Amino acid sequence: MSDVKIYVLHCGTITLDEKVAFGTKHPQLMKVKAQLTPERKRITLPNCAYLVASKSGLVLIDTGWSRDISPNGVPDADAATDFTSAFIWNLYHGHVGPGQTAMEKLEAMGIRPEDLNCVLFTTLVAGLFRTYPAYRGAGRVLLFLPSRSIPCNISVFRSAGTGAVLLCGNNGGTGLAFSGSF
Repeated sequence: MSDVKIYVLHCGTITLDEKVAFGTKHPQLMKVKAQLTPERKRITLPNCAYLVASKSGLVLIDTGWSRDISPNGVPDADAATDFTSAFIWNLYHGHVGPGQTAMEKLEAMGIRPEDLNCVLFTTLVAGLFRTYPAYRGAGRVLLFLPSRSIPCNISVFRSAGTGAVLLCGNNGGTGLAFSGSF
């Protein structure tokens, strides 16, 4: 019998071209072309966060979409492009319905940010990163990024004055190329 429980928190959806979701030989070119993909040719996938509960405490892995992406619980391009680019919105249509943010789900479970031992961000897209302020009360906030995404993302996280710990994988994903706080 395991003393660890993992809760999958469904935190909205993301609608995108399937080639962006599942890969292609030319990912950068695909991202440009994917902006033009009509809705009928896009797929919708869940956006999830994961709560790991053990005797040692609670760890939240990723935080799902920010309420800012769908302030009224419906897809809202104007709201999303207030904090991200039209390019990103056209590539990934994020949506989070009422009661679906990770924070709303944790509140429904009786869990406050202060109850979390750690929050681990594994990506820094704007709709997810905007959730950071809600989790400042957590014991520790960690950001793990593969090294190829560091140049465009570190400055965003640093400029927010988060005080988080940054862990960056090397290109092979077998170790850390950089570790530090900012």
